[in-house]
Amino acid sequence: MRCIVLYILTCLSFLFSSAQTQGFAYDFNGISTYANLGDVLKTTKTIEFWIKPNNPINTSSSIQPILVRDGDGMSFIGNEEFALFFDGSTGTNPGHLTYRVGDGTNSATITSDTNQWSAGVWYHVAVSLTPGQGLKMYVNGNIQSSTSSSVSSIYFRSEGPSGDLLLGRWDNAENDYLDAQLDNLRFWNSARSQNQIRSTMCHEILTGPSFTFTFNTKLSNTLIVLGGVMNPILVNGNTSHYKTSTAPFGLSSVNLYNTDLFGQELSMDGQYDIKIDSMLTPANGVHIYSFIDPRYPLGVLNRGQFGVWFNEQQATYNVSFNYDSLSVSCDSCFKLASRDDNSSNNWTDRSVIKQGCTAKLVGESSIGKSYREEYNLNDTIVIETGLGDTAVFCSDDFKFIVPNNYPGATYIWNDTNYVKDLMVTDTGYQHLELRWNGCKVSKDVYVEVYETPQFYLPPDTTICEGDTLWLTAPIDSAEYLWVGFFTQRTFGITSPGTYNLKIKVGDCFAVDEIKVDVIRNFNVDLGPDTNLCLGEGINFAFSGNGINYEWSDGSTSPLRQIFNQPGQYWVRAYNSCFEKFDTVNINYEECDCNIFVANSFSPNGDGENEIFKAISGCYYEEFEFEILNRWGGIIYKSNHLEDGWDGTINGKQAPMGMYNWRLRYKKFSWQKLSNYDYGQLILIR
Repeated sequence: MRCIVLYILTCLSFLFSSAQTQGFAYDFNGISTYANLGDVLKTTKTIEFWIKPNNPINTSSSIQPILVRDGDGMSFIGNEEFALFFDGSTGTNPGHLTYRVGDGTNSATITSDTNQWSAGVWYHVAVSLTPGQGLKMYVNGNIQSSTSSSVSSIYFRSEGPSGDLLLGRWDNAENDYLDAQLDNLRFWNSARSQNQIRSTMCHEILTGPSFTFTFNTKLSNTLIVLGGVMNPILVNGNTSHYKTSTAPFGLSSVNLYNTDLFGQELSMDGQYDIKIDSMLTPANGVHIYSFIDPRYPLGVLNRGQFGVWFNEQQATYNVSFNYDSLSVSCDSCFKLASRDDNSSNNWTDRSVIKQGCTAKLVGESSIGKSYREEYNLNDTIVIETGLGDTAVFCSDDFKFIVPNNYPGATYIWNDTNYVKDLMVTDTGYQHLELRWNGCKVSKDVYVEVYETPQFYLPPDTTICEGDTLWLTAPIDSAEYLWVGFFTQRTFGITSPGTYNLKIKVGDCFAVDEIKVDVIRNFNVDLGPDTNLCLGEGINFAFSGNGINYEWSDGSTSPLRQIFNQPGQYWVRAYNSCFEKFDTVNINYEECDCNIFVANSFSPNGDGENEIFKAISGCYYEEFEFEILNRWGGIIYKSNHLEDGWDGTINGKQAPMGMYNWRLRYKKFSWQKLSNYDYGQLILIR
């Protein structure tokens, strides 16, 4: 039996300050998407990345360019090329990952050991150029057998756009594109050894590489680069190309590579002991990486999650977790879940063999991706009822005790009532037992039900302006709050409005309100005694809003007109609060005045002298004004002093010339007979 014991310690302060799950990968679609990275190769010695083919790559596949700087196409003319690609079926090394470099004098090509690459599987690739040793390639942390020492550097010639490094396609002379996802592309200025590559390939590092593409920032026209200054151009990019990364990659990692893993131990300075044992199929390397998944259930102390990844897809294993150093006591309060990778939104609960503080899963090969799995060990489940020692209700409340909600939990009140929220009616103790995920917690709550104070303010009312309505809260020994501000028991009201009172006794309170209207004071004034001309009138108008009127003649209207009636007049005005009187004397006399009629007018539209009429300041009991033609026919007639002739006959302009006018009138006076005047006028245009 093969056995690996992995001792893993995770620093909690680091985990929670940098808490994250795996980010994004970029999906190159194999059609038109690629990036121009510029002259990044000038000082590069090592390049590494994670890659997941979208379709199987083998000896029958077409070429798949990954990183290429080649100004003269795939013919490899000269010694100035740089190309990292899966060779196609018509190439020299079909299906193999091929790495070609020219240093200006010589060129060299090395290939991967395998020519079979599965779709949907992540592979880690690293290539390096070591001074004095030449080219090397690493797949999943293992150096490949093909190497070359014939080149000493990456030659960079200024070739314009064709001299830049392209990510995901060949140069402009070719139409081949990458059809795969990429994650964590790193460029190093140093030649990385195999051990150095293994030490960081499965976890995040923020310093060290000269350039790092994490693909975690979703932009459609560029790629965000950590490290040095670079302005990559993303061609035909789209935010839909960013996919949730499922690469075996986390915040930290440990690894072990050995031709025989039996009995080897791996320490990560941590709080969990994770043991990978019973290797049913061998592998020469294993990585364990940690991460924080924010999609985490309520009530669980999140110390992080762990992924197990073997560098051979055929590896199968059992796994056990020892969490003795974390738990106060090894009781039934734990939960173990797993998932294939980060593409799953939910964790799957696992049935485990548990002994003390050890949980073991047997035969992981039965769950799909047997060479990798991610685990979520909830060694400490924290259940809190969310209830205090007491619960206070008022008699008119909705009286429910509401504990915390745990999906799928069982709530047992007083050993018999299986409901989450308990309705209570009386004072006394209530006992809750909450069961969830094999754990339980109990809580006793003392319920106090107090009577809600009952009171009513007087009915809505009306007061007179200047008066004060005094109200006294009807309950003794309580807290009072008038209109949200005043705390005295007795409150005076002088203005209209709605006034509320809150009375609180203990923790219970009640509120009532009263609406108060105010009848306003008013004035009534008939003015001074006055003399009027006969025929002249005078009007009085007062507000009718809530005020009653009584005139000396018995009228009750707020409006009063006096015309040609001398005498003494009085009015009485009153409402339910106030009463006012006033008196006025009105005398009439015959006033001297004249009446004037012109002898011509000119209705020609110039705005002057357009109307012919009689003008007077007198008041007439009778008035008749007529215009006659030369034969005595009446062509205009009016009974109103303010009206006049506009120079038309039946709507048509009257001809210029001489016309006659006739006036009959009688003033308002003691005169019994009418007056008559005659005259002539000239119409001028």
